[in-house]
Amino acid sequence: MRLALLIFSMTAGAALLLAGCGLGGDPGAPNSAARSKMQAVAALQGDARCTDQVFADVRALHETYPADDSVFMLANETFTTCQVWDELAASYERRPETVITTAERGQLSRIYLRHLSRFDDALALAEVLVAEHPEDLDARSVAASSLYYLDRLDEIDAYVDPQWERFVEAGRTEIMVMRAEAAAAEGDDARARRIYDQALELAPNYPFVLNSFGRWLVRQDAEEDIALGERLLRRAESINTEQDRQVAETTRINNLSREMNLAWVGQNFDEVLRLALELQKLVPPEQQPEIHRTLGTVYNQLGEATQSRLAFERAAELEAELAANTQGGVAP
Repeated sequence: MRLALLIFSMTAGAALLLAGCGLGGDPGAPNSAARSKMQAVAALQGDARCTDQVFADVRALHETYPADDSVFMLANETFTTCQVWDELAASYERRPETVITTAERGQLSRIYLRHLSRFDDALALAEVLVAEHPEDLDARSVAASSLYYLDRLDEIDAYVDPQWERFVEAGRTEIMVMRAEAAAAEGDDARARRIYDQALELAPNYPFVLNSFGRWLVRQDAEEDIALGERLLRRAESINTEQDRQVAETTRINNLSREMNLAWVGQNFDEVLRLALELQKLVPPEQQPEIHRTLGTVYNQLGEATQSRLAFERAAELEAELAANTQGGVAP
């Protein structure tokens, strides 16, 4: 998340949305009152857009104009940004058959699968897409994944095996692991081992691969297999722990940044300074120039000219160091 002070400006998506709401055109397009409401929503940034009232407004607009691309774009952007997955799915579901695209139906199937755990719905939609586009790996992946989470492992092969080489070439290790588990469930341990070995070679640090392969190995008879399985499970646990730490740190940075932006809007510059100094300890090297520029700005607002100058100078030094390191890493 960028740490620059909050600036209320419209996103590129919002600009496209407004361009699609011009006067004239399709008589079924949004009227002037609807366009005004759309402009008001599109201008909102961050948490200001993620409110029940905004959700209700956007939902009402899309229910009124379900075929309008600009209204759909607004709904898509709003519900994706705010991670309101049931509303996002509903915005796709409202699209009339005459306007919804294959890509949009594919996205809806992934929303069902990844965010709503609506595996039966994801499978039903993916089955149609695979029938229409047999070489679509994404549709086949959704179908196979849905079957996996529905514990219908014996049906996965129908979606994976016809395009197996392409799945491997694309590095779809999740699908490879699901196929390995299906092979093991069928009693084909030799095939399961071959697939697991391929997946581990492609993704040696992916916890999904490590956990599945590790659990399978510790159930085998050979001591070397059991030992390898235990090592893989320990590696997966270590990677998960580090990922959890990184997520917690990123969340902390984002929350502090949001608080700092709100303090700036409220012109509480002492609080901005406190939060900026805390962020300075947490942000990675590539964000240090930006946080130092923020410090320079707030010191200036507080009338501390010397501190402001030093912060801006340090920002320039850090930026130069980053640029030199980047250039130094490029082979001549």
